[in-house]
Amino acid sequence: MQGFYLTNLLPPGMPDEFSITTNGILWDLEKIQRPDINNVIDKIKNGACANTYSMSTYIPNNQLRKSGLIESSYFDKIMDNVLKACLAFSFINGTSVRPTSSTTYSKVSLFQPGEAFPRDHSIYSPEPCLNILGDYIDFVELFCNNNTIFSTEKMLLIMHYYLDSISAWSLENQYTLLTTILQIIGDTEKTSGRPFASFHASQRGSRVGFYDYLAGAADRVGIQKLTFDAVKLRNKLIHEGMFDKSVYPSKKNITDLISESFSWIDLYIFKTIGVQCQPNPRHASKKLEN
Repeated sequence: MQGFYLTNLLPPGMPDEFSITTNGILWDLEKIQRPDINNVIDKIKNGACANTYSMSTYIPNNQLRKSGLIESSYFDKIMDNVLKACLAFSFINGTSVRPTSSTTYSKVSLFQPGEAFPRDHSIYSPEPCLNILGDYIDFVELFCNNNTIFSTEKMLLIMHYYLDSISAWSLENQYTLLTTILQIIGDTEKTSGRPFASFHASQRGSRVGFYDYLAGAADRVGIQKLTFDAVKLRNKLIHEGMFDKSVYPSKKNITDLISESFSWIDLYIFKTIGVQCQPNPRHASKKLEN
């Protein structure tokens, strides 16, 4: 058996146990049984980090050495799947989900999860985008099993920036991180040779620019396009390091566009992964403003 304790995992309904399957590996997730678990959950929602679940799998005999340890290639596969699951959990929960250590009877003991995993983030009042356990499991399994989204769509990189953005310390910092995700999506559209951006630019009678790549990505996955103001806000912030208050005089003008960008990215990720359900609205303008 190989298992890990996970921080800040808050699935819908907080079931005592549930299972997921990633690339042929069956994982059992069990809530840590402690008398103060509800108090721990409240602290997580107020910015703390703490273990909430264990995640474990049984090792097939053909993946064990004579010494009883896991074959290194299979352990690498396990860690790759744990990383992808943690990023998927983090995105859905709006928390930083990461392994902290191995469970008692693991074949290999883990002391540090490694730099590829999300860092501990203090995130106040996290906002999940799914509230049905079946949808939650479907998202994680589709995310982990769809290898194309990692090789082609740079989804691991997008998820790391997303987690950084929801723990940002200012609106400027938050939107800089969000627009880095937009840049990744736009560059992916550009380097892939897909025709959608060119078609969008031709309709405008212009050469292809950053906004066309985002509009082309929206057309490709079948979601509404970002408003052009979201890109204008980004351009001024990137070039001058601050929001253009002559164009966007109130904080609400800015948070409306940040909220729109969050919603667009959520929808883009869901569509790219191939999830059938819709994400719950989150990161409302009023909450960002406050």
